[in-house]
Amino acid sequence: MKKFLLILAGIAMTSAIAPAALADTYGFSFADLGSPNPPSILPGVSGSGTFDVTAGVVTSWTGTFYLTPSSPAETMTLVGPGTGFANDNTFNINGDPYFDEGGLVFEAGGVDYNLFTWPGSNQVNITTDFEGATYTPVSFDVVTPEPGSLFLLGSGLLLGAFLLARKSKPAAMNLAA
Repeated sequence: MKKFLLILAGIAMTSAIAPAALADTYGFSFADLGSPNPPSILPGVSGSGTFDVTAGVVTSWTGTFYLTPSSPAETMTLVGPGTGFANDNTFNINGDPYFDEGGLVFEAGGVDYNLFTWPGSNQVNITTDFEGATYTPVSFDVVTPEPGSLFLLGSGLLLGAFLLARKSKPAAMNLAA
């Protein structure tokens, strides 16, 4: 009965922290590809930082943004979904990570920027145009974090090892209160 209660307690603890395992922090960097077709509307644009994803939606976005290589650094701030770009701030975490067609919007220096991917393409683009007719293709690199499930698995294994080690102690080593 005692083993059964310990197992139930372990399952309850794992279930309690499982939602936190769905949130992951990604590092990113992007830069203008200098593509002549279409001409870049933001030549030399670049940025880097981190963003948090919970259940496939970006919940925070911070970093440093440069409009040109010689421009001063601007702080990036996440803008909520549906700001006129039809953005949903969705980030596909399966396979190669990418933003969908609606993309993500961040603000830097008083201007809203939209990062998005054309349907059927893996090319990330950035624009300030509400219609998205003019844009700049960027190289967008993401550092994928260790999945939260590995943390859960590791902590469960540690708990199991601790319980087994505790159970296997000789009775003479137990201290009386």
